[in-house]
This record gives sequence, structure tokens and C-alpha cells, in this order.
Amino acid sequence: MKGHSIPDTTVTDSSKQTTPGFLRLPPDVRERIFRHLGMAGWEGDRRSVDLHGRASMYGVPPSRFYGLLLCCRIIYAEATALLCSTNRFFIYYSGPGSLKPLHALTPTSLASLGHLKVILNQASCHQPSSEWYGYWCCRGKRRIDEYDCSNAAHCNISQHSGRHRHPLANRAPFDYEGDWRNAQTVLDEWQAAAAYMSPHISADQLQLSLVCDIDHEQKDSIGVAEQVVAPLQLLPRLKTCSVRLCATPTRQLRQLARDAALRARGFTNPYYNPHPALTTLTTLPRELRLRILEYTDLITPYKEVGWSRSYGAYSVYKRSCLGDDYMRCVFPNHHGCQFTMCSEAPGLSDGCFCRRRHSAFSLECRCWTPPGPALFLVCRTLCQDAQFVFFSGNRFIVGDSKLGKCGHLPEAPSVWLSGRDTQPAGSYPYNRFAISQFVKEIVPVHCLAYIRFLELVFPPYYHHVWPRPEHPAMKNWHATVHWLKDKINAPGLTVRLVMADVDGGLLESDRGRLTELEGKAIVRAYMNISSPLRHLTAGNDGLAMFYAQFAYPWAWTDVTKNWVRRHGHDRRGWVEPEERELEDFAERYVMGARYDKLYGDNRELPDKSMWQFWGILGY
Repeated sequence: MKGHSIPDTTVTDSSKQTTPGFLRLPPDVRERIFRHLGMAGWEGDRRSVDLHGRASMYGVPPSRFYGLLLCCRIIYAEATALLCSTNRFFIYYSGPGSLKPLHALTPTSLASLGHLKVILNQASCHQPSSEWYGYWCCRGKRRIDEYDCSNAAHCNISQHSGRHRHPLANRAPFDYEGDWRNAQTVLDEWQAAAAYMSPHISADQLQLSLVCDIDHEQKDSIGVAEQVVAPLQLLPRLKTCSVRLCATPTRQLRQLARDAALRARGFTNPYYNPHPALTTLTTLPRELRLRILEYTDLITPYKEVGWSRSYGAYSVYKRSCLGDDYMRCVFPNHHGCQFTMCSEAPGLSDGCFCRRRHSAFSLECRCWTPPGPALFLVCRTLCQDAQFVFFSGNRFIVGDSKLGKCGHLPEAPSVWLSGRDTQPAGSYPYNRFAISQFVKEIVPVHCLAYIRFLELVFPPYYHHVWPRPEHPAMKNWHATVHWLKDKINAPGLTVRLVMADVDGGLLESDRGRLTELEGKAIVRAYMNISSPLRHLTAGNDGLAMFYAQFAYPWAWTDVTKNWVRRHGHDRRGWVEPEERELEDFAERYVMGARYDKLYGDNRELPDKSMWQFWGILGY
């Protein structure tokens, strides 16, 4: 049998007269009967079984096959081996004595046990309440019940069972009806359960998951966490081990979870004693150092880094993969999907052990996390190498307000959202664009020459918001571009200027009433912002490429919609040629005489950035 071991108890011819007919069946036939009764799934499907006996939405009630387990010792041995080796068992700690079902498992059951999840305390990310594929990390979201006076709140994700409890602490800050569990009681019972199971578990067979969300803010949080993982050392070598110690990500607890999980699998941390005579990273040729650093977290999953005025810091786009068994992922850098949103990966999940969201460790989680300052503080040589890899290996997207949500205008200031007749033209409220702040204050001056792709994104401002040529922001933009000329490596830099469109119904009433003059004012603003970039394209040392991606201002007007409706055309099919005409004009204007030479007849556009996949070039 695959994946488990069922003893061959087929009787011989001499004993057929006294042996029940069921036992005279071949073992594989008996196994099929067991599966039809619901003891195990088909095709490697593992069902979740609550050791407290609570029914699952799609699970088979134990009463359906409980009588078969009591028939005889031979059938019990076969059925137990199948039941314990092919199902996923989990147990919650809800109070003193909650782990007694683990003590009730017989040595035979423990020897066949293939998968066990022990939940001592969970402050977020619960065991799914049904046999569904995929798992959403609830990140502690709660649905408040005003009639519930306990120290927990229901999870806001419908597929999750249980409640969000407070992090485990030695001392509760408050107590609701005595529901708070003393930490030492929990840990003692877990220690006793592990000690009981240890002699009977088969080595390299059990896949164990341990969840105990502790309070990382208490004084002795590390000591409590060490007691949580200590019983793992009593168990024989595990096949896999996942550990979560806190719902909040902290460096020390995350490292403790990692070390404990690896030790449980028989791995030890290598003892590293640097020797001055040995080759080190800094003694390698620079080409090799850069190549090595490209495999670190300096390169983001989708090779994109965002920066916006509203957020004020670097951000990385994180989204679950759109591909599954029936659909291919549309992301151009689909390779990066494996490094984001591990809790939403296809397949039945054990829960969320994401190292980015929690203080946890699992070999299933490969999620990207920021590299932190350590890599930049080793020495000056490695700092310069790390900066080069970071700025040259990623595409930088600078939003004039915020990035991520399609079709959304900036949340502030209110002048951007005011009526069309109440504000004068050129009401842009800042004295400079976000891109000016980015290149002058955010990126170190010597790193500007490392950037290989820069995308400037402007949201769909109202026609009266776009700055006019005499606006301080426009004057600052001209000065910034001239300042950049000798700071960048222009022949190695590609610039894309994006004037985003609104999403469907958002602001449709305003765009629907856009007049011809108001639309032309928006187009003039497009060109006013594009104009200074000509300074970067002149001569043989100009920009490598310039791309324009402009929204057609009249795309949502009633005239356009009525024309499309009358002629039965697709709106995008009619608007795209208009946008292409705008973009061609802008690109020729910026690139000048170099346009035909660089683009020719085979003009290839760079891949869209990740934020553009959630709407019609919305913002």
C-alpha cells in the first residue's frame, strides 16, 4: 500500500472454514472498503479529524465505522493503520485536561500516526472549519459579539473555526469568567503528552505542527517560548515540523521557532568559526559577490519596489498567485508567486506558519521579507554591493499619491475630491511631485546611476487639479530633471510615464460630463509633465527608452459610451487606439529624432507593473 503499512492478514486455505468472509478478502480490497466507509480519502486526500470528536462540515462521522473497529483485533490493526496514516489529526487546548485524547491514542495508533497539529493557543489564523483548499490568513481580524463576555472574539473569516484568544502569558492582564488559562498548566500538559507519545511514534513519519501564540511583550516571553518547543526534543526525528510561537512577527521568536523545527527534523545549526586564511565574501571578485547577492532578499519576488507620497517608504506588491489547476497565472513574473502569500497557496493547508506575518517557521513558507539593515552594515564594500544589486535589480515605481488600489483617487487633501466648479484650475496642492522627492531625498545620490527602470505614476486627477506650467511643482520638476542629468546612467535607464485611468464606476459621473475643453486641459497636463524629460533623451548619452502610458480623458464620457453602444463595439477596443495615438505623440515628442531609430516597426512594450493587473489601468 502507498503511504502506509497494512499488515497482510490474509488467511490460509486450512483456516478458511473458521475465518469470517471479510478476512478472506485480499488486503487491498479490504482497504477499499475502509475508504468507502470514510476512514480515509481517495487519491492521497487527507481529511481533518478533530481528536475531541467534533464533527467537520465534510467529514464522515466516526459512528459510521466505529463498530468495525471493535470487530476483531485483525480488523482493528488494519483500520487503525489506515486511519492514522492517511488523515490529518488536530487537537485544541481549551482548558485543563484538553490534551487527554493524545494519551488515549494506543501505541498502535501512534506508530501509524502520519500528521498531527497541536494548538495550545491561537490568537489568529485558525484551523479551517471545513475540508477546503486554500487558507486565508486572518491576521487577528475579529468579529465582535456584544453579547460575548469571554476573553476571545470570533474570527472574521467564515472558513475559520474557533476564536481569537489573547496571547498566552504567565499572568493575564484581566480575566473574564476565569476563561484565561495559566501558561504553566498548558505547558505542563503539553510536556506530559509529548512524553507519552514519544516511545511509540515512528521516526521520519510524523508531520507535526505546533501552534502556541504567546505574548511577545511580556518580560519572560523567550522563556515561555523555550518551554513550548522543549517537548519537541523528546520526540523521535520528525518528517516535517512547523512551529508558530506568536501571531506578531518578532526576530527572536521567529529564530527560536526555526531552530526548534530544524532540530526536530534532525538538523543542527552549523558551528561557524571564521578563519582569516579562508576565502570570505569580501575577498571574492566583485562579479561573484554581486551574483551571490542577487539570490538574497535584495531582489523582491516580482522585481518591483514601490514608493508613494502617502506611504513614505518602500513597499513591495504582495498578491496571491492567480494560477491553479484550471487557470494560468497572468503575472509576467509568475516565478515570484512562490515567494508571497504562502497561506493562500493551492492545496489543503496546515494553517498559517508564514514567517513574514508571524513568529513562525515552516518549510512551506518561502515568503519574501525585507533584508533589513544588517546586510548594509557589514562593511563598506558589501554595503556598496548591496545598494547596487537593490537599485539595479528591481523596477522602481513612484506614485504621486498611493499605489495598489485601482481607480482610487488620493485620500487627501480634500481639494482633489471637490466639485468641478468650486476650485480654480491648477489646484495641485503640493510644491513638488513625489518623483522629485524620491530622487532627491529617498535614493542616495550615488545610487541614482544604478537604477535601470523607473516608472512615474500619476493618478486620474480631476481636470482642475493638474498643475499648470507656472505652478511651483512644475518649476521644481524642470529643475529636478536638469539636476538628474549628470547623476543617472541615462543609456542604461528606461523611464515609463503612466497617467492612470479611473476604474469603471468610480468618478464616472464626473468623467461622464467631461467637456472637450476640460479633456484638452488634461492632455496638456500630460505633455507639460512629459516635456522636461526631453532633457534626458538628447544626444547619444540619452535615455535607453521612454514609454508613455496615457489614459484617454474622454473614455468615460456619455458621448463615447453612446457611440460604443450604438455601434456594438467593445469600449476598450474603441478607446485603445485613441490612447495609442496619445502615447505615440508623447514618445515622439520626448525621444525626438531617436524615436524611429530605437522603436522602428517592432516596438516592444515592457511588461505591466503588478499594480496594473487589478482594473483597467486604474489607480
